[in-house]
Amino acid sequence: MPKGFTEQEKTQIREKMIQVGFQLFSTFGLKKTNVEDITRACGISKGAFYLFYESKEHLFMDLLEISDHQSKAQITEAFSDLEGFNKDEFKRVTIEMFAQLKNDPILSLFKSDEYEYLIRKIDPAIVSEHVANDAAYFRTLHLALQEKGIFREVDPDTMTIFSTAMYLLSLHSELDHFMNYEKMLQVFVDMFADHILIQ
Repeated sequence: MPKGFTEQEKTQIREKMIQVGFQLFSTFGLKKTNVEDITRACGISKGAFYLFYESKEHLFMDLLEISDHQSKAQITEAFSDLEGFNKDEFKRVTIEMFAQLKNDPILSLFKSDEYEYLIRKIDPAIVSEHVANDAAYFRTLHLALQEKGIFREVDPDTMTIFSTAMYLLSLHSELDHFMNYEKMLQVFVDMFADHILIQ
């Protein structure tokens, strides 16, 4: 870090970079946003940017982690607040959960072209770690619901597979003019509920 920045200034600059990153990536996407756009909006030099982040892709991964953490917190809260748990309630919460993912400005950018661009520009191990953390979260959530007597005793990876499939489907809901996205999501949720729920 530059000696001219106090700890408070470093914190403020990083917070500003995150705020600007959310705005620019959400508006223009990862590929079309460049470092100069970010530094101009933050009021810092290009050299200062690289003292905080190795690249714009590393900044994007920080934003992805923030969005992912927030979405997981919402998922955990949604399932912990279920009262009179039954299939209909489970289906409603699950569909709402994926609607939130679909509308998240950062997670919704994680489509095939942006993903392919990202893994060309950043160490694939960083992306793999993010994916592994997602899988670990859904496995933990599955086991917690299984212990509560809500889920059947099936392979916890089932929930991870389902969640990944639904997430990928939500990323490509722009193809709705070729297929009925809402209906397809409902079919997948119905099948999953019948397979995994005890009630």
